[in-house]
Amino acid sequence: MATGPVIPHLSECQNCGELYVRKARRQKTCSALCQATVCYEQKVIRKSDDECWDWAGFKHRGYGRLRFGKTAIGAHRFSYLVNVGPIADGLCVMHRCDNPS
Repeated sequence: MATGPVIPHLSECQNCGELYVRKARRQKTCSALCQATVCYEQKVIRKSDDECWDWAGFKHRGYGRLRFGKTAIGAHRFSYLVNVGPIADGLCVMHRCDNPS
């Protein structure tokens, strides 16, 4: 019995809404950046813009960490990346309030 061409399963990214070809059954986002963004949003406790945001996820030496692809990154650095843009070479990204969590 001949079958037709295999049509890849398209899914909508849980973060950005773009359509992508799902490679794994549990995959819910189109990229490592979108996956890390979803993880970040689930673990950051936002308050008002002038208050410190707390981190409810994994901490290393008191500072929030999350996975970005195969690399672990500080939650404050990831927040800068998502909310401001790429971190320039030599730029030191610090907590405004110095609250590590």
